[in-house]
Amino acid sequence: MSHEQKKKTNLALLKKRAQFLADIRAYFQKEDVLEVQTPVLAPDTVTDPHTESFPVAVDAISESSLYFLQTSPEYAMKRLLASGSGSIYQIGSAFRYEVAGRWHQPEFTMLEWYRVGFDDKQLMADVARLLKALSFNAEPVTYSYQSVFLDHTSLDPLIVSAETCQAWLRDKQANVSDAVLALDRDELIQYLFATYVEVEFDPEIPTFVCDFPATQAALARLDNSNPKIAKRFELYVDGLECANGFYELLDAKEQQKRFERDQALRAKRGLPHRDIDPVFMDALKKGLPECSGVALGVDRLLAASLKAQRLSDVMSLSWF
Repeated sequence: MSHEQKKKTNLALLKKRAQFLADIRAYFQKEDVLEVQTPVLAPDTVTDPHTESFPVAVDAISESSLYFLQTSPEYAMKRLLASGSGSIYQIGSAFRYEVAGRWHQPEFTMLEWYRVGFDDKQLMADVARLLKALSFNAEPVTYSYQSVFLDHTSLDPLIVSAETCQAWLRDKQANVSDAVLALDRDELIQYLFATYVEVEFDPEIPTFVCDFPATQAALARLDNSNPKIAKRFELYVDGLECANGFYELLDAKEQQKRFERDQALRAKRGLPHRDIDPVFMDALKKGLPECSGVALGVDRLLAASLKAQRLSDVMSLSWF
């Protein structure tokens, strides 16, 4: 491809990307959801043992010697919610310290929004309406995590043991690696889901998976009628995981316990210690309104819309 052809191709992509973002903003304006902007650099970050942040030395401008590029705007947006912002959304850069690949980039564009007064099912309907506004016209299908896991593995993810998962894998894979077999119970369930369940979703139909195992609750509340279930959902479009949503946990004491479990697991795995964000915890103690929130990967959804082959194909510029 000539230099001129590349310039034309990039300009066409920039226009498509700009229109995609404009359509997202138009949807939220119609829905009377307020756009906000929060810092991408902060003195604290997530404790999640599966998510690593970029540390940034800023001793020249702050008493603290270390800040972090944020993996999502969640904590800051919840501070706004606790202050009475009402329903809000944000489009901006998020950063995750991970290996770049076909569908992963260390910096990417995230759309995150919170609907005050919504539960997780109402937020799923909201996500479906956004998809329609972005010209994804196929009607989404919805499965519970438990039912779809049972359908494809005959294992119940809410009660299955690590040993049963290991035995199932040995039977399924002749050369299953020792590293996989050494995963803990919850990691084994996630591995099975990624390897044998989500790959079966119809790429032509947006797919919601809801009611996750409580061990994967993160910042989601548990189901009042079944404490083995977390009120969490994910969205898959064109075979890609594009969104992760929660019926938000409001209990500060329970959230503190979860963060402390994260810290213990990080220590066990030899990962860097991460302090619990005190400003976020203060906001949670002050009181979040009843709400549900979801983080959506804009680049992945745009890639699905344009049938792109990799994330870098739909980014304005990419280092990887």
